[in-house]
Amino acid sequence: ESTAHSVLEKDFAELMKSGKISWKAVNYDEKENEHYLKELGLTGSGVVIARVTPDGKISGHKVLQDVWRLARSEERMRSYLLEEIKSYLGQHG
Repeated sequence: ESTAHSVLEKDFAELMKSGKISWKAVNYDEKENEHYLKELGLTGSGVVIARVTPDGKISGHKVLQDVWRLARSEERMRSYLLEEIKSYLGQHG
């Protein structure tokens, strides 16, 4: 979680400042967030890139499947997150 947030703050600072992208940590154990598991096809904790409409609905998303495999290497994790976020923005920006 902290690495993903750090990548956004460091490498996408202008997009965050403009509001084009944002960070949201969600605890799916809380009743009001349980719907994310089914809606996003999650079976547990993970990192998801999502396109959200102005009214707060998720209109597209990508689950970053390799985050747990790369969790022991911050450098590899940062590289993976950067690549995936840039790719998603390029396709859906």
